[in-house]
Amino acid sequence: MLRMMFGEPPRRADGPLAETMREMDRYIEILQKAIARGEDRDRKLRKYEIWTQGLKRALDELEQSHYAACRFGSKVTSEFEDDMSPEEHLDYCRHVYFDKTGLSACFPFSTSSAPF
Repeated sequence: MLRMMFGEPPRRADGPLAETMREMDRYIEILQKAIARGEDRDRKLRKYEIWTQGLKRALDELEQSHYAACRFGSKVTSEFEDDMSPEEHLDYCRHVYFDKTGLSACFPFSTSSAPF
């Protein structure tokens, strides 16, 4: 999704990230089949399905944010902010933004209670 900012096609999943996503999809499928068979009277399986889908989204957001942070960070060559041109400072701010966005995908801060 974020690669379009750089004129690139969407990421093609490969390697450990792709394998992790496939394993999560398999787990979701197992849960959905058990739910369809009526094995979820206390709704725990549905909760695990929702959590796994959320984890998949968070992992994808983390990868995308990391990629964007690296791309913008690679444009920063000055050691200090005071030495940056206005454009380089914007790239630095974008790098920081996507770096923080990636962290918030892993560690969402909320005022609501924890789900467990």
